[in-house]
Amino acid sequence: MKEDLTPRLRRLGARLKARATPCPEPEELAEHAVGMLDPTRVATVREHLSGCNDCLRELVAIETAEGSNLTLVKLASTAVRLRRLVSFEIPTYQPLGAVRDADETPDPADDFAVGMAHYSAGEHASAVPALEKAAAQRGAPAQVALYLGVSYLAEERAEEAVTALQKAKKKSPRAPVIPWLLAQAQLSAGDGLAAEKTLTSIAKGAGPHAAEAATQLAELKEVLASD
Repeated sequence: MKEDLTPRLRRLGARLKARATPCPEPEELAEHAVGMLDPTRVATVREHLSGCNDCLRELVAIETAEGSNLTLVKLASTAVRLRRLVSFEIPTYQPLGAVRDADETPDPADDFAVGMAHYSAGEHASAVPALEKAAAQRGAPAQVALYLGVSYLAEERAEEAVTALQKAKKKSPRAPVIPWLLAQAQLSAGDGLAAEKTLTSIAKGAGPHAAEAATQLAELKEVLASD
């Protein structure tokens, strides 16, 4: 009697199909384990798991973790989902005083000018040290903290971005872009409750980011409700 090769061929087909797709990120496996994976990714991840023993072992390890570890996994997964809500564009530098000639070399003693030269060139990592020095000076205006916060955010230093943008908001409470960027920093830092408070305030106003804030707030509430 000939052996029925169908099951073996199916397993081989699953393995080959799994190899054709990249392994899910560890965060996605964690989200799958706690039932928080993006619905649009569930089918793809499950299909991959059917033919990738390495990912399957990783998933089993997560699912069989002790309660305390699983709680940490869930918290980390929530933080990942919050970061996915982040939506902002790096604001163009708009000086509050006389506009310096674009071809003029900034005075090395002027930390803000040096920092903004790097900022305008998209060199946020290089902008941070100079802007930090400028922000440390007594009486530094709100725009110093603003652009420092944005540079931190661009460099994925979310907690520092939150601190800088909170200072900018305190110095210039009527500038509409600052609360919006602060909310994005709070989401990046995984602080959903703080972001919810900030976005609620923006959505209730009549500023340029009110509609965006309302949409983002609705998505945020879905994430927090599933936590």
